[in-house]
Amino acid sequence: MSLFDPYRKASPIGFWTIAGAVCVGVLIAHTVELIVAAAAARVTLQWAAMEFEKNTKQAQAEARERDRQDAARAEKFRHQQVAAQMAADESAAKAEIERQRATEKREATWKAYYKRDPACDDNPSTETFTRCANEHLRAKTQFEATYKP
Repeated sequence: MSLFDPYRKASPIGFWTIAGAVCVGVLIAHTVELIVAAAAARVTLQWAAMEFEKNTKQAQAEARERDRQDAARAEKFRHQQVAAQMAADESAAKAEIERQRATEKREATWKAYYKRDPACDDNPSTETFTRCANEHLRAKTQFEATYKP
């Protein structure tokens, strides 16, 4: 008997054979679904990892830029403080020189204005000393009242 014998009776496909084939088909479909879901999850995780890495690098670059700008601002501020301090020191030095000149001029004018009595020079008596001191005080008071730099 050959396989293609038209009179051959076909073997009956039973209920359990069909049920088994359906179960195998369902298992294969579910396995394929799990494989696809795993692949999709892997792609999603890879994308998330790349995004995280990209965002991390961007945040680090922004932080470095902020730090650079902060350092530049701090350096500029420090230079401004140094310049201001130098200007203040220079101004104070000029003011001190001007004050010294004014004091020297005042002293020179006083020396030219007041000539002490020669009697007051050599260990004068108490009476002469008092008279000399009073003359000096009157002259100093008058000088202070009339002196104009």
